[in-house]
Amino acid sequence: MRDLAVHDFACVTDHGYSINSYLWAYLAKLARVNEDRGRFLTFLGEEWTSTFEESNATHPYGYYGHRNVILADTRFPRWWNAKNRQTPAQLWEELRRLRANFVTIPHQLADTGNVPMDWSFTDETAQPVAEIFQTRGSYEYHGAPRQARNTTPPGWFLQDAWARGIVIGVVASPDHGGGYGKACVYAPELTRTAILDALRARRCYGTSGAKIMLDVRVAGRFMGEAAREAPPNPTPIEVRV
Repeated sequence: MRDLAVHDFACVTDHGYSINSYLWAYLAKLARVNEDRGRFLTFLGEEWTSTFEESNATHPYGYYGHRNVILADTRFPRWWNAKNRQTPAQLWEELRRLRANFVTIPHQLADTGNVPMDWSFTDETAQPVAEIFQTRGSYEYHGAPRQARNTTPPGWFLQDAWARGIVIGVVASPDHGGGYGKACVYAPELTRTAILDALRARRCYGTSGAKIMLDVRVAGRFMGEAAREAPPNPTPIEVRV
């Protein structure tokens, strides 16, 4: 990731149910020893993989969905196994009680090969962004270009969340696919705190692979900002690529 793909930052997020105390300490050590300060930044994290394939009318594909937990502290003492039947809200509550600097990122939003995202659990601070694209394809909306192969009907995709009024930004990720999907973040410096702060501010976007630089502003507002006042009509939109 540092020398071949020339990424600025990365995180290995193994499934929480696959981790034990030894492996968590090992992942944390890998994150620390592979940091190359000023050049390549590493995070400690896991995938909170909710795999309750029990179904009912409300959850026809299973419960809660998959979320990647990204931590600023590479010595954070614990991880979570979603098979203990916590809800996402309970996960966020425990992380906050431990004073963690973290974000969770919904992953494989509308995938039926895994449990799709339960959009009834939202939090603009704990869950500020979602994965719009990865190696499996796009989860933007049903019928999107390069749509992931095994997907739900409309209702679980990212545009479905926006239609419900959920405020959430976007990133992309490679998952198991190497060069596909990149998270692009505007931050003042290459530090873990700055990257997580920028994600919470939604100053970010995703690409399907190429390192595309975008600067998009609406009525002078930077991407991710929330504004209470109505924009002028016509609304000036500036895009620099």
